[in-house]
Amino acid sequence: MKANQVMEILQISRSTLKRYREKGFIKAVKKPTGQFEFDEDSVWLMKNKHAPRQTVIYGRVSTYKQKPDLANQMQELRDFAKNKDYHVDNSFSDIASGISFRNRKQFFKLLDLVLAGKVERVIITHQDRLSRVGFELFEYLFKNYGTKIEIISNEMNPKTDEEELFEVTCFVYGCCYG
Repeated sequence: MKANQVMEILQISRSTLKRYREKGFIKAVKKPTGQFEFDEDSVWLMKNKHAPRQTVIYGRVSTYKQKPDLANQMQELRDFAKNKDYHVDNSFSDIASGISFRNRKQFFKLLDLVLAGKVERVIITHQDRLSRVGFELFEYLFKNYGTKIEIISNEMNPKTDEEELFEVTCFVYGCCYG
């Protein structure tokens, strides 16, 4: 992480950053150019007053009829985290549209934690569980706060959206030759 990013995240001056680095509060490696590369984990620990960042899971279904699916989804997320040796610190779930954010109270609690820099990773089953539209916006936003989004379906099925759409289209319309 570059010095400017660290100063912005911690809201500190260059001299304070230097002092933190010299006292070992924030880890840094000096590059051949003479600049320092700061350790992201130690920056976030400083930001969060030495509280470790969280791993959270988020599930969503669209209707109350799908409530059993939500329970299965949340269990799948917990199992995935356990298999990765992640400790799940928090879980969030909503029964609401993936297009509108009007009734997604749990999503906003999750978002508040991300914006506070308290979340290391968010685990979801599919990209559309977070948002049916504008996923790239959330990906960009979360990345700027040092939060990774792990999508189970990407690990279990590494096909791109375009590949899946092409396969479905070919199946439905029978237009694939090969």
